[in-house]
Amino acid sequence: MNLVDRSRYHAHADAVMGRPAASIIDYAAATGTSLIVMGTGGRTGLAHLLMGSVAEQVVRTAPCPVLTVRRVSVADEASRRYQL
Repeated sequence: MNLVDRSRYHAHADAVMGRPAASIIDYAAATGTSLIVMGTGGRTGLAHLLMGSVAEQVVRTAPCPVLTVRRVSVADEASRRYQL
């Protein structure tokens, strides 16, 4: 039994088709979602500047709070091991 199972919180995952940010926002609005949890760390540099990120679009327009979780890269993990 994991932490979510033992808590008073209920987690639900679903898959929908469409443009990612719009689909997430529409789904949250239609289902009365109380919190969106999503990862970040996709586009960087010029691609990020020109297209933005799904997480940014969702954070700006979601009908509920959004918790973003940064993906930890292998390089981040390696550098963290050697910090004093």
